[in-house]
Amino acid sequence: MDFVNAIILLLNYIFIPALTYGSQLALGAIFVTLIYGILRFANFATGDMMSFGTMATILFTWYFQS
Repeated sequence: MDFVNAIILLLNYIFIPALTYGSQLALGAIFVTLIYGILRFANFATGDMMSFGTMATILFTWYFQS
C-alpha cells in the first residue's frame, strides 16, 4: 500500500503540475510564433490571457491535490 501511495503522491505533486505548466508554456510559445509568422511582428498583448490560463491551471491543480 505504501508503494501505491508513493506513486499517487509522485503523480499529484510532480508529474501533473509539471505537465500542466509545460503545456501552458508550450501553448504560449506556439501562439507567439504563429502571430509572428503571420503578422511579422511579435504581439505580446496576449500575456494577460497566458497569465489567466496559468492562474486557472494552478487553481485546478490545487483543487485536485486537496
